[in-house]
Amino acid sequence: NRIQVSIPDFVKVLSVQWLVNDKPITPLQALPEDQLREAGFFHDYVMSGEYKVTFKLIAVCDTCIQPIVSTFALQLILNCQPFRLGVH
Repeated sequence: NRIQVSIPDFVKVLSVQWLVNDKPITPLQALPEDQLREAGFFHDYVMSGEYKVTFKLIAVCDTCIQPIVSTFALQLILNCQPFRLGVH
């Protein structure tokens, strides 16, 4: 599964954070700023179930009085079917 957000050029990204079920995913804020423009992550959901994916962005811009803080949450419901090898 890949989830990705696009960040406008007029903002300077200070940090980006992704959580799956409130647990941090690879810290993308360690990436160079040019790579943060298309922030995203890959995650392998190994079990069926419900997953809450949360994104948080902190940024600034030249004309902004205060920092920009943006968040969203997405609820995923997955039904993972096992893959079976065999002769039929």
